[in-house]
Amino acid sequence: MKTSGTMLLAMTLLTVFVSLGVFLGSLVLTDHDSEVKTFESDGRQFDKIASDVDSLKDFSETSGENIIQKIEVQDFPLKAQEYWDEVEIVTINVEEFENTAANGNVSLKLFERDFEVQIEEISRLNGGKSYRYSGYVEGIPQSKATFYVYGELFSGSIEFEDLTYNIAVTSEKDDGETVHVVFITDLKKDRERVKHLLNPLTYLT
Repeated sequence: MKTSGTMLLAMTLLTVFVSLGVFLGSLVLTDHDSEVKTFESDGRQFDKIASDVDSLKDFSETSGENIIQKIEVQDFPLKAQEYWDEVEIVTINVEEFENTAANGNVSLKLFERDFEVQIEEISRLNGGKSYRYSGYVEGIPQSKATFYVYGELFSGSIEFEDLTYNIAVTSEKDDGETVHVVFITDLKKDRERVKHLLNPLTYLT
């Protein structure tokens, strides 16, 4: 019974942050065009964002080094899924992310790997209640980085080659801070898993 309860809670939390990602991603579709503003990544546009949005004040001195902090949570109910190749639990300083991203670039560390993300576009969604940050990773061809901010909630992904670094929000709190989960999905491995499942010999003993 305890195992079933843990699995149910894990599935519930997974549903929570997956639903949030879908919700944030759909905001741009549900809002009226007149309420959505998109800013290209030149200096004048970022200056305009900083002057228009109170939460993006005093960003010039922010380094972005402490945006994502890995933490240890005892008895964390969310278990890694089979298709997650790596997983870590973190807290995110959303205000610092916003301040740094307004400069046009932001440094993020995921699984001890440093990513220098160039922000190309910031979209104001849902009447200014949420924002989407789009760009790419410096030095990685054909990479894509997309992040969503809704209050203290943060989600997003960095994609390149066959890998996707995902950041998802959970319903857990640690010292009053919202806990997020970072996990990697590997498209190449996923294809191998599907191939294995479709192989009839897999089920023969």
